[in-house]
Amino acid sequence: MKRYSKEGQDLFAFLLNNKKPGYFLDIGCRARTRRGRESNTKLLEENGWHGLMFDINLNVSRENRKHLQRRNNKAIEVNCDSDEFNEILIKYVPKKVDYISLDIDKASTPCLKRIIESNIKFKCATIENEHHPRLYRSDEYRVKQRALLEPEGYKMLFKDVCFRGGRQYYAFEDWWINPEDFNKNIMNLYGEHDRWQDCLQKIIDNNSET
Repeated sequence: MKRYSKEGQDLFAFLLNNKKPGYFLDIGCRARTRRGRESNTKLLEENGWHGLMFDINLNVSRENRKHLQRRNNKAIEVNCDSDEFNEILIKYVPKKVDYISLDIDKASTPCLKRIIESNIKFKCATIENEHHPRLYRSDEYRVKQRALLEPEGYKMLFKDVCFRGGRQYYAFEDWWINPEDFNKNIMNLYGEHDRWQDCLQKIIDNNSET
């Protein structure tokens, strides 16, 4: 199945929402390769989704500007740990969104606080937890993220999702859901330290059985 994300984040949201259009927030939206490759929401947009994209610097490269010009949804240059970000969420964003892609490195935790403060809920989210041992060697960021989201009722469907780096697999993200929006069959798919490909296959297999 076609995807633009590097590790299947767009397919995670697409499949969990039964391939139906929804609303997304893409936080850290800059494109890193040509034609929007490594975008976590372009596939969703092509399938009728709407939403907002955010980055602290949209002018980072000519390639990124071209990518955003081709998108149908608006990209906003803003610090996602700011009162301005809160104001945008409160004014323009539905109180429940279908998918959040959050990849802004160390700023992810304060951004999550802003989202919660704005009373925005989500059905599913892929959140980089900064646990890649080659880069950070720290448990600080994922501990803080989990401490924010778990009291709000969110559950990790896939904890410490892994990608391949050389001959090894490294944890880099948590994939979250709101249990209120899914049946028990989905909750039973829970996995830890699974490869992202295996996470998606679990969802595909579950969808084919229901």
